[in-house]
Amino acid sequence: MPVYPKLLGFAGAIPFLTLTPQLLTAAGMPDLIDYCARMQQVYGGSIVTFLGAVHWGLAMQSQTIVAPGTRKAQGALNERYVWSVVPSLAAVPALLLEPAQGSLAISCLLAICYMSDSSYFKHGYLPAWYMSLRGYLTVLSMMSMLATTTYYLKRDLDRARRRMEEEDAQRAARMEARAAGLGGEAAVGGLAAAAGASGAVAAAAGLPAKR
Repeated sequence: MPVYPKLLGFAGAIPFLTLTPQLLTAAGMPDLIDYCARMQQVYGGSIVTFLGAVHWGLAMQSQTIVAPGTRKAQGALNERYVWSVVPSLAAVPALLLEPAQGSLAISCLLAICYMSDSSYFKHGYLPAWYMSLRGYLTVLSMMSMLATTTYYLKRDLDRARRRMEEEDAQRAARMEARAAGLGGEAAVGGLAAAAGASGAVAAAAGLPAKR
């Protein structure tokens, strides 16, 4: 594996790793999580675009140094041009999503790009060292993006659970208040009934009723 592509490739994985919410939390910077998640999402989209652009460059090189061949060969070349722009087009809507969904979408695009590159490698269009490097970098980048997705899904679930607990507590408080109100009304009614009975007894005995 050439040294420079290896160094640049692994250096390119650093933003994926350092922008994960878990690392920011461990570093004591939770206030930056949302901002960094967006940065990671945009960076992932740019990497997906780059992976597609690799095929545009290789297709141009093939067309320049290789004499025009059969219609089948030209069709394969055109197919490569088309594929080279698909990742960038697919990354645009992924960047418009919220971090949980967007990070998952970018992770899926990284996997799709790797599977496409594997297919081109089997046909001899990509060098072995490139696929070896792509394997490591794809795992690192996907793990980072999925870590972000996991963080936001867990946070959303925790918020939903707390909201349900608060609603249950409010509902229980309303029921207790209603029960207390009914108990108070019953007590007042009992006192009124007792006073009425006392008045009736006093009237029957010819005595003034106690008030």
